[in-house]
Amino acid sequence: MDIYKDTLNKVKVLIEDELYSSAELLLSYIIFQLQNKNIKKCVTYEVFSLFADCLVKKKEYKRAINYYTQSIEYIPKTGYDHIINTIKEKIGNCYYKSKDYIQAKRIFESINYLNRPLSVNILLGKISAQIGDLRYKILYYKMAIRQQPLAVEIWTEYIKYGGKVDDTLKTLFVKDIDNIKFLKDYIEATYKIYNGQLNEAKNSFQVINSKFHQNIYTLKAIADCYYRLGNNASAYYSFAQLHSIDPLFIDQMDVYSSIMKECCNKPILVNRLADELIRITEDRPESWVAMTHYSIMKNDLESAMSFIDKALSLDNYHYEALIQKGNIFLLQNKPSNAIKCFRTALVYDPVNYAAYEGLVDSYSYLNKPAEAYTIAKKASEMMPKSARLLTLLGKTFTIDIELKDKVHLIFNKVMEIDPQYEPAVLFYTDFLMNEMKKDEAIELLEKYLKANDTEKLNIKLGNIYLQIEDYMKALDYFQKALQLNSESEEAKEGIENTEKKMAGSDDNDNDMQTNNDEIMEESYI
Repeated sequence: MDIYKDTLNKVKVLIEDELYSSAELLLSYIIFQLQNKNIKKCVTYEVFSLFADCLVKKKEYKRAINYYTQSIEYIPKTGYDHIINTIKEKIGNCYYKSKDYIQAKRIFESINYLNRPLSVNILLGKISAQIGDLRYKILYYKMAIRQQPLAVEIWTEYIKYGGKVDDTLKTLFVKDIDNIKFLKDYIEATYKIYNGQLNEAKNSFQVINSKFHQNIYTLKAIADCYYRLGNNASAYYSFAQLHSIDPLFIDQMDVYSSIMKECCNKPILVNRLADELIRITEDRPESWVAMTHYSIMKNDLESAMSFIDKALSLDNYHYEALIQKGNIFLLQNKPSNAIKCFRTALVYDPVNYAAYEGLVDSYSYLNKPAEAYTIAKKASEMMPKSARLLTLLGKTFTIDIELKDKVHLIFNKVMEIDPQYEPAVLFYTDFLMNEMKKDEAIELLEKYLKANDTEKLNIKLGNIYLQIEDYMKALDYFQKALQLNSESEEAKEGIENTEKKMAGSDDNDNDMQTNNDEIMEESYI
């Protein structure tokens, strides 16, 4: 008996030294001997359990489940509840890592809720989200909060799907010492994000930031609020500030690269950020999502898809990766595939408005105005005073003949909320152009350019003047855009197209002049 204990101790040392293959080999010989000798069960269960632990380290989850199950059979029926629950947790983890969520949930739920550890309640919450059982997700996260009220990530998951920060839960903070009471304010601000009160949430985080100046987590929350509001300029500034304070911080840096792509339109900056992130770690999806953004800017969709698949292999449910994969599918004219990505992203971030925009664009591409309108209306109802979401709703009006007359009402409402909201100006300009109201479109752009001289507005106006063959004005606006962003490919392309048109026009004029001269000469002969 002591021989077996001594051998097991040696095995445990091998496992501690991460020499799993050697431990597995030694345990296999012990298991063979155990099957032929009458050894006490308490020793036998430990052998099978340790053997399964080695298999888990080698990611052989199905084999591990088999040996964990055998170990339970050898455990005495009384006095070993804690050990049985521990092994059940390990079995459930194996099913979870094998993506057999139904079986994982069944095993975890077989552990009495009074004895269920925090880690199991958290996993039950995740599983419930993955299988669409949101009611139980809230319940399991609420249990987890009671076990650990200081875990902000648990609060966030609980809040995402409608969990309420009621008085009962607030009392969990009563016993906390003064220097961590700011967590209560942080959690209440997070609650506002998922209840459509983004401006209020932003203001709350800014109050916290004034007390804890340049705290990177608070800055990240502020930047996230601006991003969700569609205020890319402020989001860009906040993320840039965060990145300058801690260049090695990686959370949501893929969102920063997305904003950089839209706000700066400079591939070299996005590429530089992506390279920095990859140098920090290749094992986080944010690094590869940033590379995806760079590839999209270079119109290299094949590389973009490769990078995004790499990101999703590291985290299947990383919502920014799912959104970008949906965007790539749209660029590849595959809206049905895109819809799946955007819907999955919303499972893990129910108020991600970029995912709602992706869904609206996908249904619009499929010429399904009713579905697009339903999605946009749902999003706008979540936050009725959002310029971003009202613009999204307005887009659905343009593809529905019965609603087109109301597009200008939506645009005016957006301008009341945010008079400088550029995406709304661009969207309404496109609508006017499609309705053959070019003069109104030009007047609109010129008006907003006076207050907000941006690259995109100049390019839009340049393209309109190019379309109506006013080449000098077109060239003027493309050059202004290039002055604002010397790397703007759209501005360069606009200048090139305009110059080609002008050269073609001059050739035509010369031909006409030659013909006129010939006519004049003939008249004198």
